[in-house]
Amino acid sequence: MCDLLGLCFSRFYMASRSLPLFAGAGMRRGDMDGWGIGFYFPDGSAHVEKCAEEAWTSEKYQVLARVVKSNVFIAHLRLASRGRVCDEFCHPFKLHFRGRDWLFAHNGDCSAIVNYRTSGERIPGVEGQDSPRIFEFLRDHILRYLQRNRKGSLIGAVKWATEKLFEEYPNGTFNFLLTNGDVLFAHVDRRHSLNNNLYVLRREKEDGLAILVTTINGLTREAWTKFFPIRGRGKLLVMSEGELLYNIETQTFS
Repeated sequence: MCDLLGLCFSRFYMASRSLPLFAGAGMRRGDMDGWGIGFYFPDGSAHVEKCAEEAWTSEKYQVLARVVKSNVFIAHLRLASRGRVCDEFCHPFKLHFRGRDWLFAHNGDCSAIVNYRTSGERIPGVEGQDSPRIFEFLRDHILRYLQRNRKGSLIGAVKWATEKLFEEYPNGTFNFLLTNGDVLFAHVDRRHSLNNNLYVLRREKEDGLAILVTTINGLTREAWTKFFPIRGRGKLLVMSEGELLYNIETQTFS
């Protein structure tokens, strides 16, 4: 399985504790086919570092964990289900829209979406991969929702786009992290056979707040809260500046 870690802070912090713990947990879970870390600079631009090697033994990964500061991090550990083991197929992926750099990482499978063709910017060099196409699909439908609903919210747009994924690709599984550098969205899909929970931890620091979300249970010995769908296909969490803002069911069943 692949695994996800999102970190959302009220100010710029290093993730020198959480990222190494995530790498160690991924090693024990067999996530051996690559890693990626996405983060933001103070000017709002996003940067992604990724490599097709095991995170736990990667010197580059460990250095990034010690030196990079950001208000939002997205980290992904890959267990290849399709495609080559190479840097290009590692997550996160980046797209620019609505004046912002967006980052996306996926945990799941959707072979049918590989043939999706966006009319917008396409992520290059990842033919045959489902995750970049899922990101493009979400981007296209977020924009479509906001163009049609002038009073609509970004949260409403992400929820609607996710539910369109369910409608058009019902057999796929869609756990993901998505961020524009201000807001971090985390989604868990009840149909994922292995990762159908998200684990959330809120920390109060002397000079700010932090919230962590991951697919890995027991990343630390702290009191994590488990989130999972109750009345819907999925659960969407919305976080900003170290706080959980919303906890929304997607594709609610009647």
